[in-house]
Amino acid sequence: MGRSRKFFVMPQPPSPVDIPSRRLGPGLFAVAGFLLFASVLVATPNARAANIYVANYGNSTLTKVDDKGVVSLVASNVEGACGAAYGFDGNIDVLDLVRGRVYRISKSGSLSILSGGLVRPEDLAFDSHGTLYTANSDGTIRTVTPEGATNILVSGLSSPRGVAFDANGNLFVSNFGNGTISKINIASASVNPFATGLHGPATLAFGP
Repeated sequence: MGRSRKFFVMPQPPSPVDIPSRRLGPGLFAVAGFLLFASVLVATPNARAANIYVANYGNSTLTKVDDKGVVSLVASNVEGACGAAYGFDGNIDVLDLVRGRVYRISKSGSLSILSGGLVRPEDLAFDSHGTLYTANSDGTIRTVTPEGATNILVSGLSSPRGVAFDANGNLFVSNFGNGTISKINIASASVNPFATGLHGPATLAFGP
Protein backbone atom coordinates (compact mmCIF):
# COMPACT_ATOMS: atom_id res chain seq x y z
CA MET A 1 0.00 0.00 0.00
CA GLY A 2 1.25 3.51 -0.77
CA ARG A 3 1.29 6.34 1.68
CA SER A 4 -2.11 7.82 2.35
CA ARG A 5 -2.92 11.34 1.22
CA LYS A 6 -4.41 13.93 3.50
CA PHE A 7 -6.14 17.03 2.25
CA PHE A 8 -6.76 20.27 4.02
CA VAL A 9 -9.75 21.96 2.41
CA MET A 10 -10.41 25.55 3.34
CA PRO A 11 -13.80 27.26 3.06
CA GLN A 12 -14.32 30.54 1.25
CA PRO A 13 -12.22 33.37 2.71
CA PRO A 14 -14.03 35.69 5.13
CA SER A 15 -14.33 39.46 4.93
CA PRO A 16 -11.22 41.63 5.50
CA VAL A 17 -9.34 40.89 8.68
CA ASP A 18 -7.01 42.95 10.85
CA ILE A 19 -4.61 40.70 12.75
CA PRO A 20 -1.81 42.14 14.93
CA SER A 21 1.61 40.65 14.39
CA ARG A 22 2.63 38.09 16.99
CA ARG A 23 4.64 34.90 17.15
CA LEU A 24 2.53 31.75 17.30
CA GLY A 25 5.35 29.24 17.61
CA PRO A 26 8.62 28.27 15.97
CA GLY A 27 8.54 29.83 12.52
CA LEU A 28 4.85 30.77 12.78
CA PHE A 29 3.49 34.32 12.89
CA ALA A 30 0.13 36.00 12.72
CA VAL A 31 0.11 38.53 9.90
CA ALA A 32 0.58 42.19 10.71
CA GLY A 33 -1.31 44.97 8.96
CA PHE A 34 -4.66 45.24 7.23
CA LEU A 35 -5.01 42.58 4.53
CA LEU A 36 -8.00 43.35 2.37
CA PHE A 37 -9.80 40.13 1.40
CA ALA A 38 -6.48 38.29 1.44
CA SER A 39 -7.66 35.21 -0.39
CA VAL A 40 -4.38 33.40 -1.02
CA LEU A 41 -1.04 33.13 0.73
CA VAL A 42 1.94 31.45 -0.95
CA ALA A 43 5.33 30.80 0.61
CA THR A 44 8.63 30.99 -1.20
CA PRO A 45 10.17 27.59 -2.03
CA ASN A 46 13.27 28.57 -0.04
CA ALA A 47 12.35 27.61 3.52
CA ARG A 48 15.10 29.82 4.94
CA ALA A 49 13.53 32.91 3.38
CA ALA A 50 10.13 32.17 4.96
CA ASN A 51 8.40 34.94 3.03
CA ILE A 52 4.67 34.76 2.35
CA TYR A 53 3.10 36.51 -0.61
CA VAL A 54 -0.52 37.61 -0.31
CA ALA A 55 -2.95 38.52 -3.10
CA ASN A 56 -5.25 41.25 -1.76
CA TYR A 57 -8.50 41.49 -3.67
CA GLY A 58 -9.77 44.48 -1.71
CA ASN A 59 -7.05 46.94 -2.71
CA SER A 60 -5.55 45.27 -5.81
CA THR A 61 -2.10 44.64 -4.38
CA LEU A 62 0.42 41.89 -3.80
CA THR A 63 2.08 42.12 -0.41
CA LYS A 64 4.94 40.26 1.24
CA VAL A 65 4.99 39.10 4.85
CA ASP A 66 8.51 38.37 6.09
CA ASP A 67 9.58 35.93 8.79
CA LYS A 68 9.01 38.59 11.48
CA GLY A 69 5.43 39.28 10.41
CA VAL A 70 6.23 42.60 8.73
CA VAL A 71 4.04 43.41 5.72
CA SER A 72 5.46 45.28 2.71
CA LEU A 73 4.11 46.16 -0.72
CA VAL A 74 5.41 44.18 -3.71
CA ALA A 75 3.13 45.45 -6.49
CA SER A 76 0.03 47.60 -6.88
CA ASN A 77 -2.60 47.87 -9.63
CA VAL A 78 -3.05 44.08 -9.52
CA GLU A 79 -6.74 44.34 -10.37
CA GLY A 80 -9.04 41.57 -9.16
CA ALA A 81 -6.18 39.85 -7.30
CA CYS A 82 -7.53 36.48 -6.23
CA GLY A 83 -4.79 33.85 -6.28
CA ALA A 84 -1.02 33.77 -6.37
CA ALA A 85 1.68 31.20 -7.12
CA TYR A 86 5.45 31.47 -6.75
CA GLY A 87 7.29 30.14 -9.81
CA PHE A 88 10.60 28.30 -9.89
CA ASP A 89 12.12 31.29 -11.73
CA GLY A 90 11.26 33.66 -8.89
CA ASN A 91 8.37 35.35 -10.67
CA ILE A 92 4.94 35.45 -9.05
CA ASP A 93 1.75 34.89 -11.07
CA VAL A 94 -1.48 36.44 -9.78
CA LEU A 95 -5.00 35.80 -11.04
CA ASP A 96 -7.44 38.56 -11.98
CA LEU A 97 -10.80 37.19 -10.87
CA VAL A 98 -12.83 39.89 -12.62
CA ARG A 99 -11.12 40.18 -16.02
CA GLY A 100 -9.86 36.62 -16.41
CA ARG A 101 -6.20 37.50 -16.69
CA VAL A 102 -2.90 36.33 -15.26
CA TYR A 103 -0.47 38.98 -14.05
CA ARG A 104 3.23 38.25 -13.81
CA ILE A 105 5.26 40.08 -11.21
CA SER A 106 9.01 39.85 -11.71
CA LYS A 107 11.63 39.60 -8.99
CA SER A 108 12.20 43.34 -9.40
CA GLY A 109 8.50 44.05 -8.83
CA SER A 110 7.52 44.98 -12.39
CA LEU A 111 3.96 44.07 -13.36
CA SER A 112 2.89 42.69 -16.74
CA ILE A 113 -0.07 40.77 -18.17
CA LEU A 114 0.98 37.21 -18.99
CA SER A 115 -2.31 35.94 -20.38
CA GLY A 116 -6.04 36.45 -20.73
CA GLY A 117 -8.92 34.22 -21.77
CA LEU A 118 -9.73 32.81 -18.34
CA VAL A 119 -13.24 32.80 -16.83
CA ARG A 120 -13.35 34.10 -13.25
CA PRO A 121 -10.29 32.07 -12.20
CA GLU A 122 -10.03 31.42 -8.48
CA ASP A 123 -6.93 29.29 -7.91
CA LEU A 124 -3.73 28.31 -9.68
CA ALA A 125 -0.79 25.93 -9.41
CA PHE A 126 2.43 25.33 -11.32
CA ASP A 127 3.53 21.94 -12.61
CA SER A 128 7.19 20.94 -12.68
CA HIS A 129 7.61 22.40 -16.18
CA GLY A 130 6.40 25.88 -15.29
CA THR A 131 2.95 25.52 -16.85
CA LEU A 132 0.18 27.15 -14.85
CA TYR A 133 -3.11 25.36 -14.13
CA THR A 134 -6.13 27.49 -13.24
CA ALA A 135 -9.56 26.66 -11.80
CA ASN A 136 -12.25 28.60 -13.66
CA SER A 137 -15.85 29.14 -12.58
CA ASP A 138 -17.19 27.92 -15.95
CA GLY A 139 -16.22 24.38 -14.94
CA THR A 140 -12.88 24.28 -16.75
CA ILE A 141 -9.26 23.77 -15.84
CA ARG A 142 -7.23 25.95 -18.18
CA THR A 143 -3.49 25.88 -18.68
CA VAL A 144 -1.22 28.86 -19.26
CA THR A 145 2.20 28.19 -20.75
CA PRO A 146 5.30 30.16 -19.68
CA GLU A 147 4.83 32.13 -22.93
CA GLY A 148 1.21 33.01 -22.06
CA ALA A 149 -0.74 30.66 -24.36
CA THR A 150 -4.03 29.52 -22.82
CA ASN A 151 -5.77 26.18 -23.44
CA ILE A 152 -8.64 24.21 -21.90
CA LEU A 153 -7.39 20.98 -20.30
CA VAL A 154 -10.74 19.65 -19.03
CA SER A 155 -14.32 20.93 -18.79
CA GLY A 156 -17.55 19.88 -17.10
CA LEU A 157 -16.41 20.31 -13.50
CA SER A 158 -18.75 21.77 -10.88
CA SER A 159 -17.53 25.28 -10.05
CA PRO A 160 -13.91 24.30 -9.40
CA ARG A 161 -12.29 26.52 -6.77
CA GLY A 162 -8.99 24.94 -5.73
CA VAL A 163 -6.12 23.12 -7.47
CA ALA A 164 -3.07 21.30 -6.10
CA PHE A 165 -0.53 18.82 -7.46
CA ASP A 166 0.54 15.70 -5.62
CA ALA A 167 4.08 14.30 -5.68
CA ASN A 168 3.23 12.14 -8.71
CA GLY A 169 2.11 15.04 -10.86
CA ASN A 170 -1.63 14.40 -10.58
CA LEU A 171 -3.83 17.46 -10.29
CA PHE A 172 -6.53 17.50 -7.61
CA VAL A 173 -9.45 19.91 -7.86
CA SER A 174 -11.99 20.95 -5.24
CA ASN A 175 -15.46 21.41 -6.72
CA PHE A 176 -17.48 24.01 -4.86
CA GLY A 177 -20.69 23.21 -6.72
CA ASN A 178 -21.12 19.57 -5.73
CA GLY A 179 -18.82 19.18 -2.73
CA THR A 180 -16.31 16.83 -4.34
CA ILE A 181 -12.63 16.47 -5.15
CA SER A 182 -11.63 15.35 -8.64
CA LYS A 183 -8.32 13.77 -9.67
CA ILE A 184 -6.98 14.69 -13.09
CA ASN A 185 -4.35 12.76 -14.99
CA ILE A 186 -2.50 15.49 -16.87
CA ALA A 187 -1.10 13.26 -19.62
CA SER A 188 -4.49 11.89 -20.66
CA ALA A 189 -6.64 14.81 -19.42
CA SER A 190 -8.90 12.25 -17.76
CA VAL A 191 -11.04 13.21 -14.75
CA ASN A 192 -11.89 10.76 -11.99
CA PRO A 193 -13.86 11.25 -8.76
CA PHE A 194 -11.66 11.09 -5.68
CA ALA A 195 -13.73 12.27 -2.69
CA THR A 196 -17.33 13.28 -1.96
CA GLY A 197 -19.36 14.63 0.93
CA LEU A 198 -17.66 18.02 1.29
CA HIS A 199 -19.55 21.26 1.86
CA GLY A 200 -18.66 24.10 -0.46
CA PRO A 201 -14.94 23.31 -0.67
CA ALA A 202 -12.70 26.12 -1.85
CA THR A 203 -8.91 25.83 -1.77
CA LEU A 204 -7.02 22.68 -0.90
CA ALA A 205 -3.48 21.67 0.04
CA PHE A 206 -1.56 18.49 0.77
CA GLY A 207 -0.21 17.80 4.23
CA PRO A 208 1.26 15.01 6.34
